[in-house]
Amino acid sequence: MKKFIYILAVAGLALVSCSKNNEVNLEDSDLVPVVYQPAAKISATKATGRVTGTELDKDTDSFVSMAYYHKEGVETAEYINAQKVWWHDEMWYTEEAYYWPQSTQATLSFYSYHPYELLDEGVVAYDPDKKYGLSIESYDVETYPDYDLMFADKIEGASKTKTSGYVTNGVPAAFHHLLSCIDSINVKLDAEYSTAEITVDKISLVSMKHKGAFADSTWTVDEDVVAEKVISKDDAVTVSTEYTRATKDDYYFVLPQDSEESLQGIKIEYTVNTGKVSETLSPTIYFKNIIDGFEMSKAYTFNLIIGLNIIKWDTPTVNDWTTSTSSVTVE
Repeated sequence: MKKFIYILAVAGLALVSCSKNNEVNLEDSDLVPVVYQPAAKISATKATGRVTGTELDKDTDSFVSMAYYHKEGVETAEYINAQKVWWHDEMWYTEEAYYWPQSTQATLSFYSYHPYELLDEGVVAYDPDKKYGLSIESYDVETYPDYDLMFADKIEGASKTKTSGYVTNGVPAAFHHLLSCIDSINVKLDAEYSTAEITVDKISLVSMKHKGAFADSTWTVDEDVVAEKVISKDDAVTVSTEYTRATKDDYYFVLPQDSEESLQGIKIEYTVNTGKVSETLSPTIYFKNIIDGFEMSKAYTFNLIIGLNIIKWDTPTVNDWTTSTSSVTVE
């Protein structure tokens, strides 16, 4: 009675740094505060939420940064412990100002992550040998559903003289999304049906893995899954020939994971009502048939097209008359 068609659209997000390295001359005796130049823009009105664009929101956003002191013959030392960085006094910096080392032989390395709300959770660890200088032993997207987890490129060899552009413009903080994101799941009909109304009653993500550890550029994903997570709107969505958003929220963060030979997918429950008969169907669309897996820093949109098979008749045939002829002699 039905056919079910699905189409996938994928959009990647890329955050790029717009920092500059202008050379300036500074006197060694100057005390110059450490300030930042972050790259990213938050689209939500709350402190956490999905981040888009190339500029950090000065009104709502903040991140965590730390710095370490390096000098030949001196043991590496913590210079700025993990601190909240936000826009105030016309600069991106910490609550109390930290200043660049005076020695021309000393350098700083910087490590930053987002969002700031993770600072007290103890989730992110200093790990200087890793790509970003940071690592995560355990992270659960179900515990932090609204956190757009990001690491910034680590900065090494920074100083007043060697990287004087950082003094003028701020220490670059070019963030990278570590999670995947589902933007929306949209539904529409493949044609108008005058004798049937179709409504989407529920949409769920099924068998999604949600815990893992992160180091360098790789997630090590646990096998634990969320059996079913309902993400549809509270009320049923009447489906038309135009795409309608069926998901409730603007985004759903997903732990990057492979989908090959797995049960992850979208379960959709919809009802076909002809006025005389009502049928409810609940197929599952498995991600392994659509994508290779969820990749870091990619936002996915899934467009689902629902159609009905019209009842039609084959070319009518008619059993022809059989003939009967009788001969009668009339006298």
